[in-house]
Amino acid sequence: MPLLKLPIRIGSNVWICADAFVGPNVVVGDGAVVGARAVVVRPVAAGSVVVGNPARVVGRRLSKVEPDFVGANHVKKDRS
Repeated sequence: MPLLKLPIRIGSNVWICADAFVGPNVVVGDGAVVGARAVVVRPVAAGSVVVGNPARVVGRRLSKVEPDFVGANHVKKDRS
């Protein structure tokens, strides 16, 4: 049986926690979070938070969140 060498596409600002598995030919959208030990076998939409086996969406990240400085809590900035 041949080894599958399908690509994995990871967007920008994605956080993949410890021991997570991202299967072949999976796309993880920009700003998504993959929880620890999650098993991702389907595409993850941008800004989604997924956990579990198989991975399920449990939430969405805020759209205009930027770190105040490295290591800080995230704060919503007014863009007016």
